[in-house]
Amino acid sequence: MTFLPPFDVVPRLDMPPGRRRLSVAIVLSDGFSMLSLGAITDALSLADRQLGVQTVSKRLVGFPSHRLLSRSGIQVIADQSLDRVQGEAELMRTYDGLVLCTGDLLSSEQAQTALRLVRNAKRHAKPICVIGGAVRTLAENGLISGCSDHWTRVSSLRETAPTVCVSDTIFLRDGHVVTSPGEAAALDLVIALISARLGQDVASAVSAQLLIEGVRGGSRPQPRFAANRFRGIPCVLGAAIDMFEARIEEPPSTSDVAAAVGISVRQLERLFAKHLKISPQKFCRRSQLQHAIRLIEQSSMEIIEIAIVCGFRETATFNKQFKRAYGVTPSQYRQFGGCAVSY
Repeated sequence: MTFLPPFDVVPRLDMPPGRRRLSVAIVLSDGFSMLSLGAITDALSLADRQLGVQTVSKRLVGFPSHRLLSRSGIQVIADQSLDRVQGEAELMRTYDGLVLCTGDLLSSEQAQTALRLVRNAKRHAKPICVIGGAVRTLAENGLISGCSDHWTRVSSLRETAPTVCVSDTIFLRDGHVVTSPGEAAALDLVIALISARLGQDVASAVSAQLLIEGVRGGSRPQPRFAANRFRGIPCVLGAAIDMFEARIEEPPSTSDVAAAVGISVRQLERLFAKHLKISPQKFCRRSQLQHAIRLIEQSSMEIIEIAIVCGFRETATFNKQFKRAYGVTPSQYRQFGGCAVSY
């Protein structure tokens, strides 16, 4: 799926700065990321400063209340609550586009509100950017055919929404809906929005103000690879780690991985021992169990299904390995909302 600018109307490059306009409603629910919100609001404010007073307008809309608690525990007071807006259709008519920023886990009420908001946006052909747990809600309910989610949630979402093309890119557009994992990627998304609606000159000026050396395109993969997570490791070890993590359900043998990266098994074992203090086999098992944790937390899959997806042929073996690593069985972990110790 090819990325397209999230807001379709691109101004002529010769359009005077005073003629350019952009209005955005930022809809928030409890648990939203302050990093995502700050990236969006600060970039839009800087764009407004570049073009003149009140060129760019933005408004915070909270649901179900105007008093919101971010993921980091900081309270934010929105300009208004969604239930006080005179109908969502009015919201669609008032703004050029919407940004929906939610927490990772949505309540039933939050999920229904997110679904209704996106349905209305699509009905009115209104561009909407979706960040956070609402991405999963849209995918699992069939409102989108493709999406981008945080790399830690991609594998579980592919299991629970098998008909949706789930990507681990910075952001992705599917019709009028643009999805993003948020966090620092929210800044790349809003810079693309500014470029599409207000011009590349404004986007470049905003990037310079924010000390951004280079803006990542929407199709760029998220920095999830081993070389980014394990600083200072040799490239060959990073490639081996990526191979193990890419084949959780059917793990490759140590000899296959060693051959693929061009070293001997003994050399590979030494690299794992030196840099990660663990053997390749134990690293592979740890990756399988960490994947299981994500599926338990992020999906409603049965434990037996999770065991199979994570490369365990027998549930009994999965339960035994999981309890050895985390102190509880998978069922207990789900029942008590996660009480595992560090692996």
